[in-house]
Amino acid sequence: MKKSVAWGLFILLILLAASGCSSSFPEDTEGGLAEDEQKEIQSAGEFPLTVEDYFGRQVEILQKPERIISLAPSNTELLFALGLEKRIVGVTEYCNFPPEALDKPKAGSFSEPYLEQIISLQPDLVVASELLVTGEVLEQLEGLDFPVLVLHPSGIEEVCQVLELLGAVTGEKEKAAGLITEMEARLAAVQEKLQQLPAGERVRVYYEVYADPLMTAGSISVIHEIIGKAGGENIFADVETAFPRVSPEAVIERDPEIILYSDQHGSEGTFDQEITNRPGWETISALQEERIFGLNADKFTRPGPRLAEAVEELAKIFYPELWPEP
Repeated sequence: MKKSVAWGLFILLILLAASGCSSSFPEDTEGGLAEDEQKEIQSAGEFPLTVEDYFGRQVEILQKPERIISLAPSNTELLFALGLEKRIVGVTEYCNFPPEALDKPKAGSFSEPYLEQIISLQPDLVVASELLVTGEVLEQLEGLDFPVLVLHPSGIEEVCQVLELLGAVTGEKEKAAGLITEMEARLAAVQEKLQQLPAGERVRVYYEVYADPLMTAGSISVIHEIIGKAGGENIFADVETAFPRVSPEAVIERDPEIILYSDQHGSEGTFDQEITNRPGWETISALQEERIFGLNADKFTRPGPRLAEAVEELAKIFYPELWPEP
């Protein structure tokens, strides 16, 4: 039992990291990229290049980076999506997608960078996340004289902005533009399908992040955005935190028609049974209709290039009649 609880807590920490939930940035920082920065990126085509990162820092990139270190799983996915796998020389212990990332040298853990390893890898660009590089850690990285770009995409729009920024600083603007266009097209295709639904018809959805204590996805989580883009109604949309604790009774009262949860290492069958056996939950519509689904946690919590795919996957779960089997 203790091992199970410990593993669950570990998974929860990874979910929090993946979604970028942290209070480490200044309170007046709004996140995302400012309009003037967007104009700067659009007009930039040569190096040296100066951009503004999530913390409002002016980061100068003197030349096209050839040795890049990523200090967050979401960053790693974005860099690989830009076709930079040969230029990535270091990642974190938890960068597991695409599979090729597992073979890269490890330059950081969940909570801290490996400074000696970073120095030995001699990067000309370090792409970090605001969760990892707080206060003293950021100062240490800056002291290494490598350009450090701190990112914090919190949703689909911010992912597109970050792709544009990464495309500029890595010399891959055309590739970034192509990825953004593809994501937007896939999302638009889902919205077009959803137009076939009767007005106001949206399935009620409960996403379980963690079982003990019971935690779900609130309105400021990327999971909430994915559910909405897929045509679902998050039953805890009124809770303005990323991963709020809720009571079993609240779930029963809000009566979800679909229950989703993060499937970890083949836990799908076991967790389905755990949910089904909860006292009082047999009255929930999702259980009566057997609409309980385990999902890839990384795909649905990392603000990265797979978000459009996540929206497509959920839309097909919610409304299979709109995507009939061939």
